Amino acid sequence: MVRKFDFLIIGSGVAGMSYALQVAEAGKGKVALVCKTSIEEANTAKAQGGIASVTNLEVDDFEKHIKDTLIAGDYISDRRAVEQVVKGAPEGIRRLVQWGVNFDKKEDGQFDLHREGGHSEFRILHHADDTGFEIQRGLIEAVRRHPNITLLENHFAVEIITQHHLGVEVTRRTPDIECFGAYVLDPDTHKIDNSTPLPCSTLARRTPPILSPRPCAATAAYCACPTARSSCRSTTSASHWLRATSWRAPSTKR
Repeated sequence: MVRKFDFLIIGSGVAGMSYALQVAEAGKGKVALVCKTSIEEANTAKAQGGIASVTNLEVDDFEKHIKDTLIAGDYISDRRAVEQVVKGAPEGIRRLVQWGVNFDKKEDGQFDLHREGGHSEFRILHHADDTGFEIQRGLIEAVRRHPNITLLENHFAVEIITQHHLGVEVTRRTPDIECFGAYVLDPDTHKIDNSTPLPCSTLARRTPPILSPRPCAATAAYCACPTARSSCRSTTSASHWLRATSWRAPSTKR
């Protein structure tokens, strides 16, 4: 079965859920979020510490936070990366709160900020001693209630569909690798679904639909999972077609 979405996100940790919520709330289309177990099964919940962000501008600022981070990293850190993370932190906190994450506050309603090693100011936001669990809880609830996000729990991304399914040789050095979607295994039905992303962002390049009679037998050869191999072979037939809209991933070159 071919399932079509505007965005296909493989992995439901904090990064995957945050991205899904951002594009869904921006009204950019339908989102599929694929996770190999339940959405609650993630390392985020095990993180006890807080999040560092400049929130008290009366005593703190970005330059202090950047300097503290560079010192803690023994000046090996990429300064541009540090600046981007530090300056984007307040907006990230705002989004988390908007999605329902609760950070501890004082009686006056201000964040109960802590100071930890490497920080010259009180800038650590926290929720008791289970900050990671609270962040994950808030994001999960926001994802589950959003009408434009389809959550596919206990599904396995078997293979990313690229040009090599059209007979083109693709290696890690191939420039401009295009993603047409993914083969996703549903262990309950033992069937492989074709999930195809149809991005509508300005970073995407739309082209006319592509029909590929390429069966998923190749997927079985590459997959280490016996169940997936069996399912791939059982769905291989001359009538098994992939329909997708081609898109080009944004360049990572600076």
